[in-house]
Amino acid sequence: MQRPVAIVVAIVAAIIVGAVVWTQFMGGEPEPESPPPPPPPVAKVEPPPPEPLPAPIVLPPLDESDDTLRAMIEGLSAHPRLDDAIAVDGMVRAFVTGVVAIANGESPRSMLLYLEPEQSFAIAEREGKVVIDPASFERYTWITGVFSSLDATGAAELYADLEPLFNEAYGEIGYPGERFRDALEDAMGVLATTPVPEGYVEVRRRNVLWEFRDPALESLSPPQKHLLRMGPANVRLIQSKIREIQAALSR
Repeated sequence: MQRPVAIVVAIVAAIIVGAVVWTQFMGGEPEPESPPPPPPPVAKVEPPPPEPLPAPIVLPPLDESDDTLRAMIEGLSAHPRLDDAIAVDGMVRAFVTGVVAIANGESPRSMLLYLEPEQSFAIAEREGKVVIDPASFERYTWITGVFSSLDATGAAELYADLEPLFNEAYGEIGYPGERFRDALEDAMGVLATTPVPEGYVEVRRRNVLWEFRDPALESLSPPQKHLLRMGPANVRLIQSKIREIQAALSR
């Protein structure tokens, strides 16, 4: 559909052309044309003012970042035990060190001792097999609930805001000038792809420790075996949230 201005121009042009053609066919001399009136002044359209840029986030020094990070994390979840899950000093360094351990296939246990359950590991006999007592998995239900309650998009945005602090801590432990995001992606991949057994999880005694009876599970890396000891239901919830965060980080 033509715009109204274009239609008007087309009508005017048709009238002028028709007048010229008519005078030529009649053989008469055309009357001198008066000069066309000057075109109306074009109204100057002011461009809209640019939207103001968001104020840059001023990050605190790494040694003083706990309060800032804790306040930002508290905006990601309303879980009643969120504070228990982040009750550690030097949060950025602890997180970075734990993630690097997982990415490298090493146990992050030393960074997470404050999260260890008070109840002891227990086994049970089911269908003639020695298995991890399903009640043992309930020791980790609360921390799984906290992690599952996090807003994945908010977590990705928080990471983007604080990435310079994570990179600084990453450089301190031997990776100067490198991106911590690479280690984070590797660690999430390790946990997200850990195979989850169906049914009871069989174990056997080896010296003074218990190990998985299934050689495929026992051959997994220490962080993957730590994850499996949380129980299949908890593992699936954790893996689901990890995939949500992975997707949010890739946008």
